[in-house]
Amino acid sequence: IRESDSTRPRQDPEVIVRFKAIDEVDGKPTWYLAWTTTPWTLTSNLVLAVGADFSYAAVEHEGAVYIMAEALVPKWAKLFGGKPRVVKTFAGSELVARRYEPIFPHYRDLATEGYFRILAADFVTLDDGVGVVHCAPAFGEDDYWLCKRNGLGVRNPVDAKGCFTTDIPEFAGQNVHEANKGVIRALKANGALMHHSTIEHNYPHCWRCRTPLIYRAMDAWYFAVDKIKDRLLKHNEEINWVPEHVKHGRFGKWLEGARDWNISRSRYWGTPIPVWECATTGCGKRRVLGSLAEIRDAAGAADAAGRELTDLHKEFLDEVVLQCPACGGAMRRVPEVLDCWFESGAMPFGQCHYPFENKDWFESHFPADFIVEYPGQIRGWFYYLHVLAVALLDRPAFKNCLVHGTLLAEDGGKISKSKKNFTDPMELMDRYGADALRLYLLGSSAVVMEDLNFKNAGVHDQIKQVLLPLWNAFSFFVTYANVDQYAGDPARRPESSHALDQWILAKLYRAEQEVGQAFKTFYLNRSLTPVTAFIEDLTNWYIRQSRARFWGGGLSTDKRQAYDTLYYALVTLLKMLAPSAPFVADYLYRQLTGEASVHLAAWPDVPEKYRNDALIEETGVAQTIVSLGLALRQKAGLRVRQPLPGIQVALPSSVDGVEARQMDIIRNELNVKAVKLLDDPGAVATLRATPNARVLGPKWGREMQAIIKAAKAGQVREEGDKIIVFEGPKEWAVDRQDIDLSYQGKDGMDVLGDKGFLLALDTTLTPALREEGIANELNRIIQDLRKTAGYAVSDRIELTIKGELDPAWRGHLLQLALAEPAEFSEAKADATIRETIEGRAFRVSIRKKKEV
Repeated sequence: IRESDSTRPRQDPEVIVRFKAIDEVDGKPTWYLAWTTTPWTLTSNLVLAVGADFSYAAVEHEGAVYIMAEALVPKWAKLFGGKPRVVKTFAGSELVARRYEPIFPHYRDLATEGYFRILAADFVTLDDGVGVVHCAPAFGEDDYWLCKRNGLGVRNPVDAKGCFTTDIPEFAGQNVHEANKGVIRALKANGALMHHSTIEHNYPHCWRCRTPLIYRAMDAWYFAVDKIKDRLLKHNEEINWVPEHVKHGRFGKWLEGARDWNISRSRYWGTPIPVWECATTGCGKRRVLGSLAEIRDAAGAADAAGRELTDLHKEFLDEVVLQCPACGGAMRRVPEVLDCWFESGAMPFGQCHYPFENKDWFESHFPADFIVEYPGQIRGWFYYLHVLAVALLDRPAFKNCLVHGTLLAEDGGKISKSKKNFTDPMELMDRYGADALRLYLLGSSAVVMEDLNFKNAGVHDQIKQVLLPLWNAFSFFVTYANVDQYAGDPARRPESSHALDQWILAKLYRAEQEVGQAFKTFYLNRSLTPVTAFIEDLTNWYIRQSRARFWGGGLSTDKRQAYDTLYYALVTLLKMLAPSAPFVADYLYRQLTGEASVHLAAWPDVPEKYRNDALIEETGVAQTIVSLGLALRQKAGLRVRQPLPGIQVALPSSVDGVEARQMDIIRNELNVKAVKLLDDPGAVATLRATPNARVLGPKWGREMQAIIKAAKAGQVREEGDKIIVFEGPKEWAVDRQDIDLSYQGKDGMDVLGDKGFLLALDTTLTPALREEGIANELNRIIQDLRKTAGYAVSDRIELTIKGELDPAWRGHLLQLALAEPAEFSEAKADATIRETIEGRAFRVSIRKKKEV
């Protein structure tokens, strides 16, 4: 038991009472037992409820029979002297329609109208009580609807202050909670009380003043939702819900169980219900007025005091008195105001003052394209919008509805100002930028109704993973484009014969298709994954592979194709990123195009001619090999700048081979002299398989032993997400996680395998390879010095290197650095560094060459 906003622990009486059955069991006096913690409601009991599928027992005790749920008899054995004797059992359905006598006399005359009988109800449980529920429909929602479905009305002897009325004269004027003691005394006096104790349980309280509440039926105006339920369900099928499961899940099930909607409230503030009723006894004529003009016409343009009506608030509208057209009596407005959810549901109409104004515009723009809110509005705003739109126009109120989740603190707790367990959003934007925060949130599962443990590090990651790589790609392009005075045309679509250009354009086409589909279907979290993947491909594959194409003077055909491709890819990428990172995307777009804004540009339409799935798959094989090769180099502790003799590769059975153009890329990326494809992986490594018998047993049953035997014998191969175990012609496709695979390299080779790929790296270092590695390290140092000195990529320099460098590499370094050999002191250098490479000491100095 714990306190919440709406309930608090409270001690209440717990009573079990008996109702005299009309139909006796075995000719003996028979009673139905019922349990309650609100004895005061027994004064207006009208029916009893049982579970139709439960078993009920007739227990004999002291010459009488008592009926209760069979499963709960042991719990209440003390009622029967500790030794209950079951003489008969019934299915709950057998008890339905049986009659009983009321405990209190106040509504006894209703017995002839179908009251005081047993009904079946699905809210009856065996968790507490005795399996028979006493129902007073004026004081319980379940009770009310059960009686309503069975054609029974309400009797309410409690007033608006929570006190009994004169309908119950012995307790008239008493608060119902205070009357509990008197009710229990009356139950004891008339022999109805079987058990009385005290129970502590959660009970509804006013969240503001913490006063205990009661459920009480009131006269109200209802919207007959049940009459349009079939249409509500039909039009729900037209809505695109995000996430999709809401359609037939929480929203669909809510519609299926929807009840008539109480649209009236007894309050002062609110929209007055525009219904006037005749006050003449026996007349009851009503008028419903639908506009200010209708009210003015009906009231003669004035209220009771003769003032012109201009304000529709309650205090003014209540003064309007109409003349009854039936009897000529005075008609006054009913006192209630509308439920505020009615106003929320009427929002689309109210914002346009429809149908009094903007009729054509509204009807051409309704329903809304898109709305978004948190899950609480599934049964709130979304529902009421849907009800009113279907009722009035026979259409849904919206085409697409996105239900987002909730942001939680990093530890999963509720974000709280008092706990200060979150960073001020303004501080986050000052630190990381609004785009980084936006990318983090839009790319998370919070946009599809899941909760997100918000982490500041997640915002920072967007800078590292998205914004900085994007900026670097932009800077690379601008740097070389300025040197060559290349001017891109945003309207031009590139044409290229180079495989790298064709590949990145194919990746761009695929990314645009995926991002466009994500936005069209409102799965915003799916819109960023293709973009970030494309940025990775652009920066860490395309640009790195294409650097040499941008180097050197002049605009050759190949170089122009590279510029056209990179420019088009960047401009298109920024258009796709604009909704998610609007500030960075707009700045870079304006820099590249000179246009006013990316947000004024049309969504990109990447032509299908760029589609090339085969090239993407081919390049993907090369990328997998490079990734595994780099992991092998890292495992061996060898930097990529150090060339190695070669690498041997075994491919999965699903891959036919590697194109020659990809072999060149693999050699360059891994910095190896040779790449050899293996027909037999066993030439370089021994495969060891360790099956998990505990997991394989339940999945494969009798075949498990054969699978384990073959796997341990090494008769396995990898195919995608499966491991194929074979014995002769027999094969089993086993889940990858069920067998642990490891590779042991032969002849001291470092090997690595994954999903059918196996790589063996030759790490032998010859003197010539070491010299080349030293030269590569010196080139890195020179390029770093150029950046430190602030040189442009086209600036020519003078270079001096002191140290043991193989003369064969000097010319190579001079060419890469746009340098000429020179001798000058450190004092005259623009930048100098001392470095030890492979045990050799070097001093490198540069200065910008003076133009003559």
